[in-house]
Amino acid sequence: MRKIISTSLTTLAFGAALSVAHADHHMKKMQGPYMGVSGGMQIGDISRDLKKDSTTLRSQKAPTTGATGGLFAGYTEAFENSGMLFGVEVFGNFDNAQHSQSSESGITIQGNSNATARSKFIRNATFGGALRLGKAFCNDYQAYVRVGVECSQFSQQYTATRDSDNSVIESKNNKQFGIGFAPGVGLERHFCYHGTNMSMRAEYSYSTYQRLNGTHHNGNETISQSASPSFHTIRLGLSVDPASLLGY
Repeated sequence: MRKIISTSLTTLAFGAALSVAHADHHMKKMQGPYMGVSGGMQIGDISRDLKKDSTTLRSQKAPTTGATGGLFAGYTEAFENSGMLFGVEVFGNFDNAQHSQSSESGITIQGNSNATARSKFIRNATFGGALRLGKAFCNDYQAYVRVGVECSQFSQQYTATRDSDNSVIESKNNKQFGIGFAPGVGLERHFCYHGTNMSMRAEYSYSTYQRLNGTHHNGNETISQSASPSFHTIRLGLSVDPASLLGY
């Protein structure tokens, strides 16, 4: 009887040791530096105003959509006992979300009594950083939340045209940077491909920016544009551990 109990305890201890070693192996696979590519879609919600002097030519709140894609890199620290992960990440993306609006025809601009003012708002590129806090589960997966800060370059393009022949009276392209706050959530799966540690992720983030203002002076007239943008972004990413890629 003692022998049976002893054998059973030994078996349980050996199994527990294998389980811990197995879990440690997966946690170590999640730890370390990484770099990758991502791509996805962004849906914007933009409140915009177009004014001539103190007169509002157009004011609207409208959705906009566009693609986004870029590079990211970071480092993740894994805590084996708790299964928690903490990481820092930097990223850079090219974007093409944009929205166009125009005034009513027949307004007066630079002495032209039959004219139309048009405005286009474009998100060109974004870079920034984020902190990630995650929890490992099912060996290869982690769910995480992220808190990030973004800096985007925006363009507010203004063009005035004659109603008769659509010829350009004046135009202005005002580029400026905006700072945004971007929390989000994600799910990531880690795997090994031919000895290289890799991961795939799906992520959602919401970014909101301060109001952006642009002004164009021409003679006695002042054309002003303003926008308050926010974006919902869904992206997929693929990353690799550079150390394992080089065989370390």
